[in-house]
Amino acid sequence: MGAVFTVGGLVIALVAVLTQLQLEDRAKRVMEDKFNELAPQLEEKAIRLVNGRIAFRDAQDALQRGEWQQAAELAREALQLYPTLPGVRSTVGLSMSRVVEVGFRAELRQIVDATEYLHEEMDRLSGQWSYPPRDVLPPPKSLAIQWLNDAHRSEDDPQGQVSSALALLYGHDRAYDQMIEALNQAVIGNPEQKMSLQTPLHLAMLVYACANDRKKVEAIGEILGYPLPVPEHVVCDDVMQKHSSSHNAGVGWYAMELPVPGASISPMVTPVAIFAERSESRWLASAQVFPFGRAWYRYPRTPSVDSEGHVQEAQILTLQELVTQLNQNERLLLICPAENQG
Repeated sequence: MGAVFTVGGLVIALVAVLTQLQLEDRAKRVMEDKFNELAPQLEEKAIRLVNGRIAFRDAQDALQRGEWQQAAELAREALQLYPTLPGVRSTVGLSMSRVVEVGFRAELRQIVDATEYLHEEMDRLSGQWSYPPRDVLPPPKSLAIQWLNDAHRSEDDPQGQVSSALALLYGHDRAYDQMIEALNQAVIGNPEQKMSLQTPLHLAMLVYACANDRKKVEAIGEILGYPLPVPEHVVCDDVMQKHSSSHNAGVGWYAMELPVPGASISPMVTPVAIFAERSESRWLASAQVFPFGRAWYRYPRTPSVDSEGHVQEAQILTLQELVTQLNQNERLLLICPAENQG
């Protein structure tokens, strides 16, 4: 009887083993069939992803050559092939925005040949970013803004750089509401962006959208934690500190002109050169003012002849008086020290 049970047990075990083998074989065939079914799709997807990366690389090459439209087309192709490829939108938008910034700097410095200055700046900055060759012009602002907006909507905003660039380009485009919105997003998302946005060039781009409105300028200062306009004592301290190293060129500041009834003024910041000299216990000062698109002038005004033929001598002002009168008489709000012109 024991032998019968033993044989029966072996038969059951053998059946179980055979059943397991059959199941494994069937599962293997199912997996092979599924793989063969999916293989063409997987191969096609792999090819699309590779081609997407190639298109992105070609877009970056086009950006370095300054071929803006071609770069945009290649970037769109890359995203069609590889929708989740990281960094495409921000790379295109930021590359274009940096060149637009250089173009604005050329305008700000009132260079006669702004194009030549643009190329010199791109040469100078080529160690920081890749810039196009000298025979190309900046991309359209609208195209750069479009790519930056696409990047922002896709949450492709490394360290808040996209939001900051959007604020700057909206400033350059004189779109105040959009500039303020982007500025808030930039500093909330990454507070470290505040320092970058306080550079002279960037402040000038932001103020450009303010349409010479003091309250709008003050709103920018509140967001950045940077008092605008700059308090008079801060301006005086800066001039006194820098006067000895100014090499008779004056200490440069940027100012925004306030509107004057019946006068046409530019939203571009106004460069002001302040000359100071210590005389006994006082600092005596004068300034040269360079309104954008108009002839420069000295302040206090040079001697003039009144209606009765009497010569009116120029005033001698202390540094504090000069800064106060630039604000009150010339309606100039001092915004920030000017960029180094050396």
